[in-house]
Amino acid sequence: MQRLDARLASFEAITKPKKSAKPGFPLSEATHPRLTPELLARAGFYHAPGKAADTHDTCRCFMCGLELGGWDEDDDPFVEHLKREGSCGWKEVVCRIEVDDLDTGEGRGRLVYETLDALPNSTKNTELREKTFGDWWPHKVPSVRSLAEAGFISTPTSTAEDLTACPWCAYEVEAWEEDDDPL
Repeated sequence: MQRLDARLASFEAITKPKKSAKPGFPLSEATHPRLTPELLARAGFYHAPGKAADTHDTCRCFMCGLELGGWDEDDDPFVEHLKREGSCGWKEVVCRIEVDDLDTGEGRGRLVYETLDALPNSTKNTELREKTFGDWWPHKVPSVRSLAEAGFISTPTSTAEDLTACPWCAYEVEAWEEDDDPL
């Protein structure tokens, strides 16, 4: 579920084969405007409904395993993910930037940071970006560490398993080669 397209596909109903059947995501954009499959997937969630009807809107983070459901009409998946306890690279990097954009409009353009750990190039943020690569990075070189130090997170798709992106400027790079320098 590390791929955005796989997370998006999880919101569709599965009817066959019967043993793999699951309901589609039950909430609509008309009643829950910030809880679309696209926004949920971008916030790191995939659809993971339980068997009981009141759990059909349950979603799980692909990185930290956080499960959320019982959504309210005004919930925002980035905000809800960020409010929860626990360490999650996706929450701390991607969701924090999105929430900062919503709250102050400064997210990607922020110039003032309250602490040294909040700086994009801090050791803490580098380690959080490194976590987004999990154990599925397909190359030995460039290393996950060098990519994270350069500001990249892992954002693979079914057609680009080594797609990376800068969460601040949205610059994307794929098809990495051994002699590529992320900086």
